[in-house]
Amino acid sequence: MRRATATTVLVMALGVGESLTSCSPPPEPTVAEGRLAYAKYCALCHGANGEGYVADEATRLASPTMLSLASDAFLERAIVDGRAGTTMSAWGTAHGGPLDPTVTRSVILYLRTLAPHTYRDTSTIGVSGDREAGAKAYATHCESCHGTNGEGGRYVALAGPSFLATASDGFLLASIDEGRPETPMPGDARTLPEATRRDLVALLRSWQRPVESPLPAPPRPGSLERVVIGEGAPNAEFPPGRFVPADTVKAALDAGRRMVILDARPPSDYSRAHIAHAISAPFYETADYAAQIPKDAPVITYCG
Repeated sequence: MRRATATTVLVMALGVGESLTSCSPPPEPTVAEGRLAYAKYCALCHGANGEGYVADEATRLASPTMLSLASDAFLERAIVDGRAGTTMSAWGTAHGGPLDPTVTRSVILYLRTLAPHTYRDTSTIGVSGDREAGAKAYATHCESCHGTNGEGGRYVALAGPSFLATASDGFLLASIDEGRPETPMPGDARTLPEATRRDLVALLRSWQRPVESPLPAPPRPGSLERVVIGEGAPNAEFPPGRFVPADTVKAALDAGRRMVILDARPPSDYSRAHIAHAISAPFYETADYAAQIPKDAPVITYCG
């Protein structure tokens, strides 16, 4: 009787006609793949070298302090789920985005190369404080950058559900203490009493709320039911130039003129809210939609 090897046992388990390749392990993430994905999907907002703030709220990623505090799980959730209500889109496939788990991990590997750092696990640090006192300190020291109640500011949305769900108390306290060098975020360890810094963490934690579930993704290329607005009507006429005032587009819509409105944001942003009758055609794959867009109609494109 011939000895059964691991391979023959696997073939017997699979059955006739099934492929061994279907059981192959997923590819390993690599820095090289992460660099390519970052350049395609992330650099537009975070900068070619992670310097940040090319787009509003797009944080500096080449930050030794941030990278030393951010776990891989923290970075993964930020990439996959995004930051609802901000310019940080959800890039994971669960949200209709292009990044599967392997590519996401590759991006994280690449992010780790942007600045020298040693990861510090702050997940077990608990912080208690007085959130009412924290609210007074926040209004004085934080609101001008992070917005009222942690929303609507120029920088990180501190009340973001996904952010607070993954940022531990220790992460928040260390971020307040140390700031983010080479950004407008100062370190407050020398200027604010420890009790005040803990009060700020208590305030931020009080803003935490459930993370929203992924919304249905918009139609993919080839399955768009409606592309042209005002089909059969005269074409909309817009002044020459790269930009068109929103009021001008609104007037053409009200008049029923023929045009295409293209939403160039990732699908997660489109699913949350978009201009009526716009089609989703993410900036990183607009060529895939070209066959369905008529060449004789004016096309208005918008992003974040």
